[in-house]
Amino acid sequence: MIETASGRAYLAFSPPEERDKVLQGLKYRHNAQGPLTSRDGELDTLLDQSRKLGVGFRKQGFRADTMSMSAPIYHGQSVIACLTVIWLRSALSFQDAVESYKQLLVDTATDLSRELAAGDYDLRRAERGPDILANK
Repeated sequence: MIETASGRAYLAFSPPEERDKVLQGLKYRHNAQGPLTSRDGELDTLLDQSRKLGVGFRKQGFRADTMSMSAPIYHGQSVIACLTVIWLRSALSFQDAVESYKQLLVDTATDLSRELAAGDYDLRRAERGPDILANK
């Protein structure tokens, strides 16, 4: 979770109580005595940077040849999913990806959150598979 853009988006944009519970579990699981860290740096710093940027992100990590950014999708106050863009490091710098795609990513995640809030989407319909978009 701490090595992915979507995990960082989830943690950065979840309500503080939920985030604290997850972080306690992660510290326990990783037997961490100090702050949680990833290949991109200290997790608390990354979450602060993610909030400022408006998306979770990964510049390094488990896939050395890719980078990613991820925007939260909300149902009520809870982050229930994240929409993520992954690209090849050799094709696009992080800054160029942010400038080119961040706003579209955030706008799309916001639209999905609004649809959920308006009741325009029944989460149970997802069980039917890809035809859900064609029937909307």
